[in-house]
Amino acid sequence: TNMDNNRLYNYNYANYDADWINNITRAKVISIQPYHLPGQEEKDITKKYVVIVDLNVKRLITHDSGRLVLYMTLRRETPTTGWRIADIGTAP
Repeated sequence: TNMDNNRLYNYNYANYDADWINNITRAKVISIQPYHLPGQEEKDITKKYVVIVDLNVKRLITHDSGRLVLYMTLRRETPTTGWRIADIGTAP
């Protein structure tokens, strides 16, 4: 990608999604657990996690403040770079 190798995610996403990233005022991670969907092939370049977070948000849009379950996919783009956030969703 054209993203700086030192970034965890593309910061431009915040410009296009003000109702998600910019709406969060605080996030505390409660738990992180790896998961695998039955019938899907595991790939060496991706890792999947179910993450429970306690969020505070500025205003109620898609969810209120409180605990939220997120499904995150990390991707390794090259063997020499670290893992980056490829996807954050509310369902697997």
